[in-house]
Amino acid sequence: MEFSLGLFKKDDKPLIMDCYTYSTYAYNHAKISEGKNHIPCWWKDTPKTCPKGATIKNCRAFSEYYGKGIVVPLWGELEVKVASIEENKYEWRFSNKDFKTEQHAGEQFEGFSQNKRHNIKLVSVWAIKMREMIYFSYTQPTWSQRDFFEHFTLLPGILEFKNQSSLEMNYLVCPKKEEVTFRVPSLTPMAIMHPMTERKIEIRHHLISKEDFSESILNYGAGMVFRDDPMPMFYKNRKKFWDRADKENNAPLKGTTK
Repeated sequence: MEFSLGLFKKDDKPLIMDCYTYSTYAYNHAKISEGKNHIPCWWKDTPKTCPKGATIKNCRAFSEYYGKGIVVPLWGELEVKVASIEENKYEWRFSNKDFKTEQHAGEQFEGFSQNKRHNIKLVSVWAIKMREMIYFSYTQPTWSQRDFFEHFTLLPGILEFKNQSSLEMNYLVCPKKEEVTFRVPSLTPMAIMHPMTERKIEIRHHLISKEDFSESILNYGAGMVFRDDPMPMFYKNRKKFWDRADKENNAPLKGTTK
């Protein structure tokens, strides 16, 4: 009996992650990139040993977390003011025009929010398209948020970018006894994704118009299937469309690559 080693050959072909944005702030200064480019300075400055023994500089879990991750950095500076628990509200300001938030009402997840935790959904200026179904874990890069993570919590999840393209970041704030104001510096990692595959991810960036971003990329597939169908049918038809389109089209969606 003969066995072909080809059956167990590792697929070395990289997976293409096409990242689209209309924001020149993000495209020029805050591109989505590999986690190894975002290792925090405090960790770099930490010696390998201390009087108590080995330090976190020797922690394999830390280096793997960044080494195998893909980071979404903040494309400007954010300031958040969370009022006291009596007032139960918050407000924010940002350093450029390419920023907005949305909010899920506490009633939408009341069992968790207990009507005392507020959602701040950071509407990303990036949208992602991949031609293969690859899942990514999506977590808070806490090590890079040393100065404010106790006030700002990213809700984790699993994403894929074949059948959807959005990259929104659902953060929570929880009012305390006293008012709290904190700043998130530009380029701070706001989310880190880890692909559930051993294959290499090749990241490509595209700067496009805001109109193309909204109509063709963020809502990609819109106009190709009916959106007023019942949701299960819409998802099924959208998947069928992308399965066929990806077989017949090899080029990335419209945009300038760099």
